Amino acid sequence: MLEKANTTEQALNLLMQLPIASNYNILIADKRGKMVVVECTPNIKKIGEAKSVDDGYLVCTVNSFISDKLKPYDFAKGNNSFRK
Repeated sequence: MLEKANTTEQALNLLMQLPIASNYNILIADKRGKMVVVECTPNIKKIGEAKSVDDGYLVCTVNSFISDKLKPYDFAKGNNSFRK
């Protein structure tokens, strides 16, 4: 995507066509300020739009799924430190 896309929209179009082999969160942003985070499993891709905050926009991601649609696929249940 980095080599082929100049905008967030182009990157999203490419990502939606790519097969996904594992669970990922991908943050995409372009120089115009358009930002999204995509939560991905091998079967589902959920796009999270940037939120309006003050006089700008904000998007963030973490090492686990935060959308209600993909929380059931967070097998670590938010515990990404692997401590017992």
